[in-house]
Amino acid sequence: MGLSSNIIWHQTNFDGLKSILTHKKFMCSYSLEDIHWKSSNLKRAFPMISFCNIPITDLYEYLKNNKEGKFTGKYGKYTIGLKYNWGSKCGLAPVWYLNKGALCLHEIMQYHKNLEKHPWGSFEHLIWDVVSHVKNYDGSLSKYNFKSYRFYDEKEVRYVPQLSQLIDDKIAPILTHREYDNYKQHNKTALINELHLPFEFSDIAYILVSSLSQRNKVLKLIDFNPNIIILSYEQVIKDIIGISHSIKN
Repeated sequence: MGLSSNIIWHQTNFDGLKSILTHKKFMCSYSLEDIHWKSSNLKRAFPMISFCNIPITDLYEYLKNNKEGKFTGKYGKYTIGLKYNWGSKCGLAPVWYLNKGALCLHEIMQYHKNLEKHPWGSFEHLIWDVVSHVKNYDGSLSKYNFKSYRFYDEKEVRYVPQLSQLIDDKIAPILTHREYDNYKQHNKTALINELHLPFEFSDIAYILVSSLSQRNKVLKLIDFNPNIIILSYEQVIKDIIGISHSIKN
């Protein structure tokens, strides 16, 4: 098995999976990113859809819920796996992981204040394109109870809409922390209804469920498509990863 995968994964809850499969599209949402460099940090939200490029044989930690200590998924009980070539055609790009002390990150972030200016010129467009794809190599992930978390292990790939599209649709390409909180409070969600990424069932390779008891209701959502493999998290861990001996009941 290679170090990367021909499958990209997206983890969600059942309502999220039902919406994705029913409408055959992923919705963009604002994601609040906390970028640290040297003694500074920047919290800004960008519109995106996130996937990970972890080989199925390495999904152990991704299928584990650190808060519960159970295998119910880090970000949800359902994981949809799509073919990488679909993501490539849609313009997804691997995240640029940088250490907090990286000299290039320090140089880039010297210009982040340009993103507060209006209107933007071509230089600000370039800075936005770069910063919207930057993530720290490691850091805290308090929402999921990780004091020290290596983001790099997720091999994240992102769909970030083109800036020209956002401007044409009058959608803010970047939000401050306060603007992000206000957006979620006003809309009851971080989703952006106008932005989505379509797919066909033929683009799906796997759907993983935290329990096989959920298999039948997922089958209904995909019209009993025989070409989509449905596995439980336990099956992946025991039969594919093969490390069931380390699981504590």
